[in-house]
Amino acid sequence: MKPKTIYPITFLTALLIFTATPFLKSQEMYQSERLTKLWETKEGLKTPESVLYNPKDKVLYVANINGKAWEKDGNGFISKLSLGGDFISTDWVTGLNAPKGMGIYKGKLFVTDIDEVAEIDVVTAKITNHYKNEKAVNLNDIAVGKDGTVYVSDTGSKCIFYLKDGKLEVFIESDQIAKTNGLFVNGDELLAGLSNSAVSINLKTKEVKMFVDQTGYIDGFVATGNGSFLISDWQGHIQQIKPGKSSIKLLDTTPQKINAADIEFITTDKMLLVPAFLNDKVVAYKLKL
Repeated sequence: MKPKTIYPITFLTALLIFTATPFLKSQEMYQSERLTKLWETKEGLKTPESVLYNPKDKVLYVANINGKAWEKDGNGFISKLSLGGDFISTDWVTGLNAPKGMGIYKGKLFVTDIDEVAEIDVVTAKITNHYKNEKAVNLNDIAVGKDGTVYVSDTGSKCIFYLKDGKLEVFIESDQIAKTNGLFVNGDELLAGLSNSAVSINLKTKEVKMFVDQTGYIDGFVATGNGSFLISDWQGHIQQIKPGKSSIKLLDTTPQKINAADIEFITTDKMLLVPAFLNDKVVAYKLKL
C-alpha cells in the first residue's frame, strides 16, 4: 500500500479554515437560551399560517391555507388543538379558501380569507357570516380591540380595515401603512407591522408614528405582557422588540428553511407558538422573560 502523504498546514490553509468558520456557524439554526422547546404537532396541518389562543376554552385554533396563499380553492380549514399540541379536531371548520389571521370576541372567531372576513361561531363551528369591502385585496392579519372592533390588515393595498356593527369599512388609507401585515391593539393605538418597521396608529386621531424600525418584514405581532413585543417574519426570524431598545433575536430557523408565520403568545403560560407554514406544523416554546 502506498503510504499516505501528509501535507503541512500552510498559513493560507489555516486562514481559509479560520475565515470559513463564522460562515459555517451562520448556516446553523439559532435558538436563544431563553427559549425551551415544548412540543411540535404531528401530521395533520396543511400550510398553517396563524395560531390563536382561546382563553375561555383553553384551546388553540390554527388557520390552514392548504394550497396557494391567494387562491379561492375552497381547501382552507381551521384546526383545533389542545395546549399540549394534540389534535382535538383536525378539520374543525372547513369551507374556507386561504385563511390567515384570526381574532376572537364573545364567542365569535374572525378569520381573513383573501378578500373577505369570515365569522365563525365557536360553539357550533359554523361560518355564520362573510364581510366584504370593495377595496379589500389581500387581507391578512386581525387584531381585536377591547370594545370588539376587529382591525384587518391588507398586504395588497394601502388600507387597514375595521369591522364593527356588521360592516367592513376602511379605518385608514395611506402610503404610510401600505402593505401592512401584522397587527396588535395596544391600548389606544394600533401597532402595524410593515416591510422593515412597525408604526403606531392612534385609534381616535389616526395619526401614524414610528414605533420601531429596522425590524425586517413583520408577519406576527404579539405582546409579552411586560411592555415588550414579539414579532416574526415568514422567513423564520423571531425578535423581541421595545421602543427605544435594540431588538433581541430569539429564534432563527432560516438556515433550515423553516418559516415563522403569524405567531401567538400566551402570557399566562409564557408559551410562544410558531406556525411553520411550509413545514406543516406548529412548534411551541417556553419563553423566559
